[in-house]
Amino acid sequence: MDILLCLLERHGDVVSVPELLSRVWRGVNVEPSALRVQVSVLRKAFGEAGLGARYVSNIAGRGYCFVAPITREAVADSKRTSDGQDRPSLPRALGRMVGRDSVVDDLKRRVAAWPFVTVVGPGGIGKTTVALALAHKMSGDFVGDVAFVDLAVEQGEANVANAVAAALQMTGVGSDPVAGVVSQLRSRRLLLVLDSCEHLIGGAAAFAEAVRQGAPQVHLLATSREPLNATGERVLRLSALEAPPPLAELSFEDVCAYPAAQLFIERVTASGGQIERRPEDAALVAEICRKLDGIPLAIELAAGRVDAFGLATTLALLDSQLRLSWSGRRTAAPRHVTLNAALDWSYKLLSADEARLLRALSTFAGAFTLAAAKSVADDEWGLASVNLPGLVSKSLVSTDRQGDDLRYRLLDTTRVYAAARLTEAAEKDRAAARHAAFSLTVLTDLLEVPKRSVPAGRYADVMSALAEVRSALVWALTGKMDVELGVQLAASAALAMLKTSQFSECRRWAELGLANLADNQRGGRTEMVLQAGLGLSRMLAGGNTRDAEAALVRSLELADRLADPSQMMAVLSGLSLFRHRAGDAGGALAFAKRAERVAVALDDATSVAVANDMLATSYHLIGDHPLARRHSAAVLRAPPPARRFDHAAFGLEYRNRALSTLARVDWLSGRYDEAVELARRGVDEAGDLGHPIGQVVVLSSVLPIFLWIGDRKTVSDYVARLQTAAEEHDIKPHLHIGHAFQGIDLVQRGAAVRGVQLIREAFDGLEEGGNRLMRILLGPDYIEGLIAVGDFDRALAEAEDMLRLAQETGYHYNLPELLRSKGEVLRRRGAANVKSGDLFLQAVTIARRHDALAWALRSAIALLEVRSEEGQPDMAARLVSGLLASFSDSIPTPDRLTAIRMLERLGRPVAA
Repeated sequence: MDILLCLLERHGDVVSVPELLSRVWRGVNVEPSALRVQVSVLRKAFGEAGLGARYVSNIAGRGYCFVAPITREAVADSKRTSDGQDRPSLPRALGRMVGRDSVVDDLKRRVAAWPFVTVVGPGGIGKTTVALALAHKMSGDFVGDVAFVDLAVEQGEANVANAVAAALQMTGVGSDPVAGVVSQLRSRRLLLVLDSCEHLIGGAAAFAEAVRQGAPQVHLLATSREPLNATGERVLRLSALEAPPPLAELSFEDVCAYPAAQLFIERVTASGGQIERRPEDAALVAEICRKLDGIPLAIELAAGRVDAFGLATTLALLDSQLRLSWSGRRTAAPRHVTLNAALDWSYKLLSADEARLLRALSTFAGAFTLAAAKSVADDEWGLASVNLPGLVSKSLVSTDRQGDDLRYRLLDTTRVYAAARLTEAAEKDRAAARHAAFSLTVLTDLLEVPKRSVPAGRYADVMSALAEVRSALVWALTGKMDVELGVQLAASAALAMLKTSQFSECRRWAELGLANLADNQRGGRTEMVLQAGLGLSRMLAGGNTRDAEAALVRSLELADRLADPSQMMAVLSGLSLFRHRAGDAGGALAFAKRAERVAVALDDATSVAVANDMLATSYHLIGDHPLARRHSAAVLRAPPPARRFDHAAFGLEYRNRALSTLARVDWLSGRYDEAVELARRGVDEAGDLGHPIGQVVVLSSVLPIFLWIGDRKTVSDYVARLQTAAEEHDIKPHLHIGHAFQGIDLVQRGAAVRGVQLIREAFDGLEEGGNRLMRILLGPDYIEGLIAVGDFDRALAEAEDMLRLAQETGYHYNLPELLRSKGEVLRRRGAANVKSGDLFLQAVTIARRHDALAWALRSAIALLEVRSEEGQPDMAARLVSGLLASFSDSIPTPDRLTAIRMLERLGRPVAA
């Protein structure tokens, strides 16, 4: 039908294939073959109707033409209604709509079902565009009797009826225009569109009610920034165009699927600008559309600046008041020439109290509650409670209901406009001070651990509160408007940023807070929290620096002095991790044992579990795997806390970390099935908890399991997740660790040269940041890579250096593997088998003592190879067979399969 209508409009002319495709399948990429199929269907329909003649002709190389004669019915050209009155003419539709087809269809159903509908929305959202599109679409339903009345140019509520009479070319309406117009409409079936009613709201409501009572065949469609609140009115709130969500990666094609981005790109192109189809441009387009809240007018005005400024600068300018003055089409209505004009139009319609409240609400960075609105409004006389509903009704404040929780927010453009009015009214500092005090209270309450269960959306609540605190910090601390309050805000923000893995920002505010400490704040809780934030953020995002350790030690001293055991537990956990990374097993264990004493004295089950997790990590890394198992199991047996979010002192949730430790211990002791299950569970839980630092720590911990098992797919997936999380949250140590694992994976895949290079660079980056531990833990993998590239001298030097380092630091976790690696290097260099065999046997002995059967089997296999070459395989074969029998399950790991094949070649039975 669409093809037929296009051809009929151009009767006798050739319509090209591209034109037909663009008109019939607007915005959709369709092959010309689809057009040929549909034309065939059209021709078949004419043939089945028995019409016989040829109707649609194919002009080779040009397109299609409707060649049969046509007749136009007289009613189509009639300029008068059925009762003899002049038929009104409609303004032209306002260009091509983007993303509004479904809205117009929905509105058509509503107008057909209900005789009075009002489209409500903020200025610039496209109410007039939608109303005009509907008027044209429904013209046939009303046999062309559709009238559009622009009330924006009218002044005085009494002039509504006169404006309608003028649009309908009515005469003789008398001294009572409303009654006169209604009497002439009484028997007329008409669609009457009243556009821009907000400044004549009372008159428009009264006129609409009169029409509904006196002219029942008339259908009314109104547009307004607030409902008319008239009898019989049905309201459709026009939403913004959907913008791309804030996801990590969206391709240019993904971004273009969203109507807001489609409109932006279309308007940029129309104004002479250019956008490359690159991921970075896609991200900029998406951010601009989100920043503009999907408001079509704002999008069009911003798009017009891209040719002059480019995408990046245009985005940066959106945070300034400059964007309010950007002009659009010269032919646009005055209220739509700039955003400032659009908002002025609404602002001038507010009462004095509504305007005062709107100005105060501009201090909020995001969504806010009624209580929050009251706090910034100095609500002694109920300013917020009385006037907030009016601002919502007038489309200046949006609402968002999630269950029983109702929140409000200003669109970003409205917020920028209202903030300018706040400054003009000399009210900014008073409102900002109230906002800062309230924001501090909200975040502090969220971070305290109450004795009730966790509310839904807790993480989101903390992030929302942090957005407000950031805004308050800029005013109070950076702007030096209230430094003492700013320091308190910095301390609260630092604690929240640690829990949400925003380490770089935590470091910035902690440094600024400490630099501005007042004398009465030194030695108190505020300094204690700031020092912890500074030390932990420097360590986690940067490295094991002396200033990071000094800050943690100072925080611990203050926590001890102030008798704050909860803070002591958090800082002790950080100090234990610091000593681990520095390569000090004894120091890390000492801090873990001190935490155990604090937890026991505190008599708190959660604190005891945290201490057990610290002990499990220490014992596992020094090679006492049975003791590590005992403490990990104790953590997992303890009842989980009501709110796991609160007990992740700096994003490392103790139960989640205990899972990964137990997975590694299970693997080493031969419980392969359980280890894999625990590892995957740990990764999944870390993702659910939403702490990026927790995710990278757990991924780093369990990745070796999947490398040992040879699960290439999981390794690739986990390495990618590790690198993405570390990069997005600027967790530099784990970015290096991710590169090291990527290198190990490459070595195992056969790309040893590139793999070795990546591991070496990762080790250098880690050691530059004071992290010696990972070089010990991943040392055998690096040596394996050096052997693969034939660099035996370097491999031997690394093996000896790492063995020395392991003995110095006390990290015997993988001492058997280091011994085996040295033995392998000696074998490849052609050294005597006796020396290699002794190292392999020593490795087996230590591994069995540590309950590390996985290490023992690997070294026993190497020993069997040596003894087989010597012609004396019996003892080594019995050792391998016995170790195979010791494992509690039968996962076909590479080591196990190798051992079985070797025994079979020797004709030795494999123990069941």
